[in-house]
Amino acid sequence: MNDTHGSGSLAARGFNLNDWNIQSRGHQCHKCEQPFEDRTGYHTVLAHEHHEYARMDLCEACWAREHDEGMADRKGFISHWQGTYEAPPPVPPDAIQKATAEGLLRKLLETGEERWREASYILAVMLERKRILKVKEQIKEESGRVFVYEQPKSGDLFTIP
Repeated sequence: MNDTHGSGSLAARGFNLNDWNIQSRGHQCHKCEQPFEDRTGYHTVLAHEHHEYARMDLCEACWAREHDEGMADRKGFISHWQGTYEAPPPVPPDAIQKATAEGLLRKLLETGEERWREASYILAVMLERKRILKVKEQIKEESGRVFVYEQPKSGDLFTIP
C-alpha cells in the first residue's frame, strides 16, 4: 500500500503536486548549454527550488563535475535518473512546397486547358487549407460550381471551374 502522506512522501515534505509543471527533456545541457549529441548519455535531476519544481538535464561532464556526489542530500532534491538522448527526427518537408503549389496552379490556369481542371481544383483546395488562398465567392453555373480564390498578399484572383 502506498503511503502518500508518510514521512518520506513529497506531500509530507511540503510539496504540492498539483503545482507540477511537466517539462519535456531538454536538447542541451542545463549548465554548459552544449547541445546533446544523438545516442549520448545524460542525467536528469528533479528538484524543488524557489517554490517551483525544476528539471535539469545535464551532460555527463557537468554531472561528474558538479552533481555526482551528494546530489541526493542537497536541499530540494526529489529525483535523479539517467537516459540516452535521442535526437528528434528532422521535420519532414511538405509533400509539395507552398510556393511550388501556387506556381503550378498559376501555370495550369494560364494554359486554360480542360484536362488540368481537376488538378487546379486540388491545388486550390490545398492552398486554401494552408491559408495561402481564400475563397472569395462561389458561383453556381449550369456546368457546376466555380470558385473564385484570392491570394491575400498579392490580391491576385484565381477562378477555378
